[in-house]
Amino acid sequence: MSELDSILSKIFESITKDVVLRSSEGGNVLEVSSEDEFNKLVSSNKNVVVCFYKPDCPACKSYIPVFEEVSKEFKGSAVFIKVQTKNLRSVSRRYNVVAVPTTIVLVGGDEVSRYEGSMNSTKLITFLIASGLKRVKDNG
Repeated sequence: MSELDSILSKIFESITKDVVLRSSEGGNVLEVSSEDEFNKLVSSNKNVVVCFYKPDCPACKSYIPVFEEVSKEFKGSAVFIKVQTKNLRSVSRRYNVVAVPTTIVLVGGDEVSRYEGSMNSTKLITFLIASGLKRVKDNG
């Protein structure tokens, strides 16, 4: 293994540990803090559900707990991540996010569905199932 490969491997391992730690602290939803982290999660997971939000947005404040709770019902079916639009403007621009909250379902890295605005748990579950995701209880 070259020195560069070794360094890259250590960096990736560090990022992965950080993601796992934040995941275990915050439940099933990962708070993404860099574009590289976002890209790695999207490229290494078939199904990704992304919530773009702003912490000071009233609709976001009411929606994030719903997003986090519903993520538990889809554990193993998709990776759920939150992206602060202010912190990751390049990712927000890439997905043309113009309103918050915006929920986007990515399958194989491609956007398959999007919803702008907050949803209650029933509506979010329906949206995710319509996007092709399976609930935990539907998997077994």
